[in-house]
Amino acid sequence: MALPLDTEARSTIGSAPVSKTGGWGFESLRACQKKEKPNMSRNPIQWISDSRQFLLEVRSEFRKVTWPTQKEATAGTIGVLVVVTVLTTGLATVDFALGWLLGMVLP
Repeated sequence: MALPLDTEARSTIGSAPVSKTGGWGFESLRACQKKEKPNMSRNPIQWISDSRQFLLEVRSEFRKVTWPTQKEATAGTIGVLVVVTVLTTGLATVDFALGWLLGMVLP
């Protein structure tokens, strides 16, 4: 018996959940359960409503973000620039040295 194309199969049956939640609140991955296809309404009013809801949720999530202070952002940027400069200098030195050695070996 073949599975329909829109189902997911899983090799282990009856395995214990991995997370502390015990599997609550997550979609089942067991075979023979059809995936729900996203509702792609052709109604422009529904699109506008869904887009508005999405943007409201994005705004809500952005409010939850802990943004770095200007001092933290500056320190992070300087740290990245220092690391990039050190790595670039090191790789350039190795490249120059290997090129010089190959030039000496292969005239």
